[in-house]
Amino acid sequence: MNNIIKFEGHQVDILNLDGSRWDGQQEAWFIPKQIAVAIEAKDPKNYAIKKLSENKAKFEGFIGRCRIITPGGNQEINIINENGLYMFLMASDLPKAIEFQRKVAELLKQVRLGNVVPLSKDQALVTVLRTTADLMEGQEQIIQRIDEVERKVDEQITLQSGEQRKAQKEIAKRVYELAEQVAYKQLGFDGSEVIVPDLEKERKRLFSEIHRTIKDCFAVASYKDVRRSEFNQLLLFIQAWRPKLVA
Repeated sequence: MNNIIKFEGHQVDILNLDGSRWDGQQEAWFIPKQIAVAIEAKDPKNYAIKKLSENKAKFEGFIGRCRIITPGGNQEINIINENGLYMFLMASDLPKAIEFQRKVAELLKQVRLGNVVPLSKDQALVTVLRTTADLMEGQEQIIQRIDEVERKVDEQITLQSGEQRKAQKEIAKRVYELAEQVAYKQLGFDGSEVIVPDLEKERKRLFSEIHRTIKDCFAVASYKDVRRSEFNQLLLFIQAWRPKLVA
């Protein structure tokens, strides 16, 4: 409970004047709207504004301003100190007000006696994470379904432009290597005259064959249509590829 008051399923933060979580050393401050929610006011925001505006003289010296992060972004809000909190609750005719006042008074008393230690920032984060984990408990099937859908989507995504260029370069590199091997073999080692094949023609033949083989092996219309999940397999395939007519 430390620097968060839990009351009837509601949560009320205890803050320092600068909006950070209460450290137990400085004066304790509260958000009026959260108090109004906890004591079950029908329109918490307007209820809090009304109570503060109707009793300006009584709240003099008990109201401050701070900036906090809210779902709507970083906002500056009114906050009230401990005396302001009691004044706020005393001005209320809601049945939950007295019960909530006792809850707060007991908590602050225990903190000051050293029986309760306020949460550090790291401990507060752990609490949030544990709460989130609890909320997720029993939702494994949903998570598994999401993972399944995600896998299916990944399987449908084809190579990005950078990956296409990488594959294209690997294809060209492999073709040129194999074409040079053919030319080298044709020269022979016995000094006899041989006809060196037309490298450009050989390269065209190899390009045609490797593209055709990729289409057959990966069941695609072009190497560009290979799935991203198979990109590394494609690179290995190109690097190890040999044409049928090359020994």
